[in-house]
Amino acid sequence: MEKINKKRLLASMLTLVMAFSTLVNSGSTAMAATEDSISDVQSSGDIKQEAVETEEINTASENQGALPYYDESKDKLGDDERVIVEDVELSAGEVFDISGDFKNLTFDKQKVKVSLKEVMDSNQQPGFDYNKAGTYQAVYKCEPISGKNAYLVKRQIIVKEREAETKESKQSNHTKDSTESDDADADGDADPGAKTVEDTKDVEKVIDDGFLFTMIPTQELYQRSSKSSLEVGKLVRYPASLGNYVTNYYYVDGHLAYCLESMKGTPSSGDYIEKVLKSNKDLQKVLYYGFGGPGDITDKYMPGYDDDTKFVFTHIAASYEYCGADGFYGCTKEDLKAAGVLDYIEYLENMKEPPSATISLSNTKLTPSFNGKIQTTTKTKLKGDERNYITLTIPDKVTYHNETDNKTKTGGSVKIYGGTTFYFTAPKTMKGNWSTGNMKGKIGSQWQALALETGDTQDIGYGKYTEKAEPVSFSVKWLDIASIALTKKDDKTNKPLAGAVFGIYSDSACKNLITKMPATDASGKSNIDLIKTQDTVYLKEITAPSGYRINTKSYNVALVAAKTTSVAVTNEEQKGKIVIHKKGEALKAVWDGNPLKIEYENIGFAGANYEIYAAEDIFSQDKVTKIHNKGDLIQKLTTDAQGNTISNELFLGKYKVVETKAPSDLTIGKTEQERTHEVTLSYKGQSVELSESQTDYKNERPKIDLYAEKKSATEKNVTLQGATFQLCAGENIKNYMGEVVLEKDKVIETVVSGQDGKASFTADIPIGHTYYIKESLAPEKYYKSDEIFTFQYTYKDDKTYVYEHHGEFSNEEVRGTVHVNKIDKETDAYQSQGDAILDGAVYGLYAKNDIVHPNKKTGVVYKAGELVDQKVIKDGKADFTDLYLGEYYVQEIEPPEGYLLDSTKYPVSVPYEGQEVKVVERNVTVKEQVKKQAFQLIKISEDGDQTEVDLVEGAGFRIYLLKDISGVKDGTMKPSNGADFVAKDFAGYDFSKEKPAVLYQNGKKIEIPEMFTDKKGYVQSPEIPYGKYVVVETTTPENLDTIAPFIVNVTDDNREPQVWRVFDDRPFEFLLKIIKKDSVTAKPVLNNSASYKIYNLDTKKYVEQIVHYPKFEKISIFKTNEDGYLITPEELKSGNYRIEEVKAPENYVKPGYEERLYSDGKEILFPNTSLNGEYKATPGKAIEVHLDSKTAHQVEPDTNKKIIMVEQYNDQAIGSMNLKKEGQHLTGVESESIVHKVQNGLANAAKKLSNFFTGEDEVAIGNKNLKFEYADGGVENAEFQVYAKEAIYTADGQMDEEGNRLVQYKKDQLIATLKTDAEGKAQLSNLPVGKYYVKETVAGNSFVLNKEVKEFEIKYDGDETAVTYSNVEYYNQRQKIKINIIKKDTETKLPVPDTVFGLYAEEEIRDIKGNVIVEKDTLIEKNFTDKDGKLLFEADLPHGKYYLKELAPHPGYLPSNEVYHFDATYQDQEINEIELTKEITNQPTVTKLKKTDIVTGEEVPGAKLQIIDEDGKVVEEWISSKEPHFVYALSPGKYLLRETLAPKGYVRAQDVKFTVEATGKVKSVEMKDERAKGRLKIHKIDDESKKGLEGAIFELRDKETGKVLEELKTGKDGKAESRLLDIGTFTDGKLDKAHTYILVEKQAPEDYINNDKPMEITFKYKDDTTPVIEINKEIANKKVKEIISSTPKTGDSTPIFMLIGLGVSAIIAIIYCIMKKRKKK
Repeated sequence: MEKINKKRLLASMLTLVMAFSTLVNSGSTAMAATEDSISDVQSSGDIKQEAVETEEINTASENQGALPYYDESKDKLGDDERVIVEDVELSAGEVFDISGDFKNLTFDKQKVKVSLKEVMDSNQQPGFDYNKAGTYQAVYKCEPISGKNAYLVKRQIIVKEREAETKESKQSNHTKDSTESDDADADGDADPGAKTVEDTKDVEKVIDDGFLFTMIPTQELYQRSSKSSLEVGKLVRYPASLGNYVTNYYYVDGHLAYCLESMKGTPSSGDYIEKVLKSNKDLQKVLYYGFGGPGDITDKYMPGYDDDTKFVFTHIAASYEYCGADGFYGCTKEDLKAAGVLDYIEYLENMKEPPSATISLSNTKLTPSFNGKIQTTTKTKLKGDERNYITLTIPDKVTYHNETDNKTKTGGSVKIYGGTTFYFTAPKTMKGNWSTGNMKGKIGSQWQALALETGDTQDIGYGKYTEKAEPVSFSVKWLDIASIALTKKDDKTNKPLAGAVFGIYSDSACKNLITKMPATDASGKSNIDLIKTQDTVYLKEITAPSGYRINTKSYNVALVAAKTTSVAVTNEEQKGKIVIHKKGEALKAVWDGNPLKIEYENIGFAGANYEIYAAEDIFSQDKVTKIHNKGDLIQKLTTDAQGNTISNELFLGKYKVVETKAPSDLTIGKTEQERTHEVTLSYKGQSVELSESQTDYKNERPKIDLYAEKKSATEKNVTLQGATFQLCAGENIKNYMGEVVLEKDKVIETVVSGQDGKASFTADIPIGHTYYIKESLAPEKYYKSDEIFTFQYTYKDDKTYVYEHHGEFSNEEVRGTVHVNKIDKETDAYQSQGDAILDGAVYGLYAKNDIVHPNKKTGVVYKAGELVDQKVIKDGKADFTDLYLGEYYVQEIEPPEGYLLDSTKYPVSVPYEGQEVKVVERNVTVKEQVKKQAFQLIKISEDGDQTEVDLVEGAGFRIYLLKDISGVKDGTMKPSNGADFVAKDFAGYDFSKEKPAVLYQNGKKIEIPEMFTDKKGYVQSPEIPYGKYVVVETTTPENLDTIAPFIVNVTDDNREPQVWRVFDDRPFEFLLKIIKKDSVTAKPVLNNSASYKIYNLDTKKYVEQIVHYPKFEKISIFKTNEDGYLITPEELKSGNYRIEEVKAPENYVKPGYEERLYSDGKEILFPNTSLNGEYKATPGKAIEVHLDSKTAHQVEPDTNKKIIMVEQYNDQAIGSMNLKKEGQHLTGVESESIVHKVQNGLANAAKKLSNFFTGEDEVAIGNKNLKFEYADGGVENAEFQVYAKEAIYTADGQMDEEGNRLVQYKKDQLIATLKTDAEGKAQLSNLPVGKYYVKETVAGNSFVLNKEVKEFEIKYDGDETAVTYSNVEYYNQRQKIKINIIKKDTETKLPVPDTVFGLYAEEEIRDIKGNVIVEKDTLIEKNFTDKDGKLLFEADLPHGKYYLKELAPHPGYLPSNEVYHFDATYQDQEINEIELTKEITNQPTVTKLKKTDIVTGEEVPGAKLQIIDEDGKVVEEWISSKEPHFVYALSPGKYLLRETLAPKGYVRAQDVKFTVEATGKVKSVEMKDERAKGRLKIHKIDDESKKGLEGAIFELRDKETGKVLEELKTGKDGKAESRLLDIGTFTDGKLDKAHTYILVEKQAPEDYINNDKPMEITFKYKDDTTPVIEINKEIANKKVKEIISSTPKTGDSTPIFMLIGLGVSAIIAIIYCIMKKRKKK
């Protein structure tokens, strides 16, 4: 015993060493898990450790709460949007980028975006380390690019320990305490006589024999969360041949179980944790094939063994497979081998793995094809264990084809095993859907090996089916095969037509060809079978019968499965049309050249008339019926704008087309042959609707005969060669396309006249326009003619082939004019001296050379030296005109008065200067020498007795040219003798203001100075020119009277002077003459009296004098007369006087009150007006005079009294107009208040925060629109014009030669133009008294022109007011700016409301002072479009440039980034408002909604549909049609498509959710309607008791086809019900007609009479909320009458069987007792 125990101890120790070795070799997982190991690995640098943190959230629960997993989303995904995941296995240290390496993830990167969401280790801690062994759960986020909801997928990343070298030995996964007694009873009480392995060699031998393999590692166990209940059963002893050892029957949840660890104690009944043993395949085989397993082979393998032995063998095998050699505990190798346990174990290990319950089909939707005879489905394969199978029921007439074993079966049922590939065939009449329903595999659940871990006692192993396998199913939608029978006939005769080919199309437009039908045969028939893919197909002819037009009509053909639809089609005879195309040349382009190249293009012309005649007898296609006789007029036609005309439909044959009228601007053919074309209409083939034949007519344009003829204007019938003419366009000439190709006045052609004077034009000019001819270059020495020959090249008729236009021109010869200018030799100008006159001289023009006629025909007209002409000088000139060109000279023939004869020859050349110079002009200046003579005089004094005394020294004399004396010039002095002036005429004349006579030296005028007598009383004058002079003593010696003037005459040119003696002794008194003159004009003030007083400064008294007329009186106030002067009535004595004006004339200012206008320090004299300056007082003084003998004076002719003249000048009263212009100016902009800023800041912050979470674009809210501020102020640079409202006369009353008052300003005469300054002011000064008006011509920047005419008046306010002022004020409206936006939908063009726009400054905005008040790009105003899509910005904008941006689109529209610019700079002052309008379009969201039949997929009309937003609001309602419904501008968001009423025959669909996004793509949404179905319910009852009857069999048939659709059999309750049935036929999405079924009872319940009366079943559509319409049929049957009999039944064997049964039972009981008794012995 001790030896056995030692052996057992050695074996146990060896086993423990082996187990520990195995753990060391394969236990790197535990090592890698320790921190020390990790740190060692890291420090070695061989392996890189990578930690992966989760991407978004850290717990799986949070992930799952955010997004659904794949299983929940897969039905909503497209095939290319699905991500297929597989686990990944790695070795520790193998680098793996878990966030970017998508190894074993299968997906389309173009359709879905995948990213790592989180990763957890086995402890549910986030992170991943590829250096650390373990199982990691990775979760990925999958986002479809299409916008569908994202979903999650997960997989395992398994990091395995690096493999260590191990021996092929099974090791226990449980180690036994080495201190445990090796003879302990592991399974209960130990048998003292039990055999054991004797020593370690025995154990080694067992290992060497290969029976002990590695133990199952702990990783093979997967702990389940559930507990199982263990029940310990009866004790079972090992067979004696194996040793004295025991075990127990175990049951886990009723399943037979085995202890797996023989060396441990027996567990107690109770609940334990259940583990699945995944990878221990051999243990699975033992539990499956061993005793009590589903695949129990023990009866076969060990027949004759009892169940306990089979149980023990299986227990030992399971224990061995679980824990290795420890499973043989209590047995020896020899015993195990001898007993056959080892062979049993080996046999089990070599068995196949337990069958898998998992099955699937490679194809679940079998699609039939049709070869013209039968339907054949696609193939499918049953994937799964070949021991597993499904049972399939095959419909009648359907044939199953097993491709694996080539067997077939029609109808009935068949078993299909895993791995079988199969398909089906069916006749063409088979239709409808065949769905197998769920088919479960024979093996319904998956077999698994499990273990209960009981702690320190034995683990218990057992097997069971734990996971149910999913069933499989497939469906077949049989093709609906329909037939079409076509008949083709003539539309008139109904004759069958052969050869017609028709196409069958899927669409009504006949674009999608399904197939072609065979050509119709001799009877006009064609038949075809085809797959019914839709309820209606469309039949259209492809090839028509020969001689007939193709029938273009499409025919709707309703396809009925398994039926033939007949169609009859007719054809029409082909006819033809004659197309006439009229062409002619029309102007196309003009190119440079001489003449211009005028290009014409052949185009169609309207208005040509034609007649069509039969050119032969015309017959129909039957060649019998005559339609037209030869020569019949068939039709009259006129071409259209394209030059085309088409006849009516004509029968085929020959025709004659005759042109009867050509189009305008074209000519008709000159001959009948040109006007007539023959045309044949022939058969053009079956595909041509009409035979068409075209004939083209081309008509010529008319020609033009155009020339200009050049003649001499001075010589009759003489033509001129060399004249150049130009043909020009008289108007803009357009081509036939409406483009101006020849502008008005453009030169078309230039030609030169020939010897005959004709210039012919060859340019091919277009008709219908105005032209003109002009001369561009005259013949040499001729003046170019200004004549223009204008002509209208106008169309007359189509038979005028040439148009004639001739222009006649004449030219004048270029002639010369010689201007002779006569000047004084000394004045060097046309300025005579003295009384000599330059006029009156006679000059001759002489030919210097021969003068030749320019026509080159006449020859010499003047010979050299010949006098051509003579002229008299007048006004210093003489003109020789109408001269032929050539060389001349001028010579004086007779001198003028007072001058000497000039014999000089003055040459002059008169050459040709070109055609533009009609007269060649030359100037010749001739000089004359005036006659001269001096005079001398001696001054003497005499007494009263005329006695001579001494010569007088110092007397001064002045010489005056008589004619220049004022009185002589103005006619106030008259000769006393009525003829010539004599000396006495000048006695008393006032010479003080007369100008002395003058001399000239070198062209300069020299005034003859005063001459004084010398001591001898002698004085001599210089030589003075020819004339009469008055000599006046101007300085009289003391005490002598002034001598009277005397006259000196110079008549000869003499160097000797004339001699004069003079003497005088008279006393001195005078009359005072006061002349009132205008200070500006210096002319007397007429008809406007001034009043004066004369103050004697010597006597200190005012002068008083006596007047006699009109009455005798003494006066002290003297008034000027109508002529503007006064003469005192009495003489005044020598002395000092002051002249005082007491009243000025009307509109004049008295001296002392004057004001003058000054600007920039300079005086601006009236009447010069001025726009600036100011008036300053410039008071004048009264005139004071000293009168004595030295005072210059005049002598009154009649009385010889002396008159002293005083001129009094007065200023006119004037005025100034001050203008003020005002308007509104930009002064500032109202900015946001602090409150607004705070409010807007908070609002915008809230909006930004909201946008951050919602992802919406930011749109500023709460902005306060800018308000521009304006204030009134002066307007700069406004311009005004001032006009005289009336004629304003000169104040001095002067008259013109005709006696009319002189006008200073005419009525409505423009006087001045004013421009306002920076203050808006302008002035106009120095205006005479009168009425005026003002007009504004320039409003000034930013303002509207004020068209108001304002009047003002300069009034006379008395002679003491020099200047009066008048004010004019203008106010101008500021030009407003209106910016309008019209927002429209791009698709519908309808207005778009509620779009937010921002108006921005495109440039800085400055106020009136130039300060920037609005920066560039500042938002000025934000506003919304109204319901009409319109937006008028409210800001009162200044002029400038702005731009517009869309800030927020209307919901449902895509945002726009386009910038719209507005130029609102100041433009037209005439407009009150600049209105800038832009129409802006926005692209809406587009949603396409389809309502389709779930069966056909076609659009279903008549459904009432709604779109409902997230708030439950209905945003769109419509009724569906045959076309999809488009909804524009749905706001981005989530919606429901809801059907409120389905069309008749359909069931209302469930709501369809969809999301609209602002992507610009069309969103497609489809809602499918199911057709209402019918269900028949049968209740079979007893006619009397009304109880349900079982077993009645009915057939449900299609009434129309008679086909049996279904067989119904009543159940125990007497009820049966049909499958869902079609309630009717649908056409174009509408319920066409109800479907009728026939119910026939085929078999009555047992003992009941059959009710064979057919019953019609018709389902009536109820409403769209009833998907299934039920018809309940209660059918009663009468019972068969039974004959009740008491006679025993023949063949009743019941008593015999009972006796036999009792006998057998008794024998078995006896045998059992005998055997029991033997056993006890």
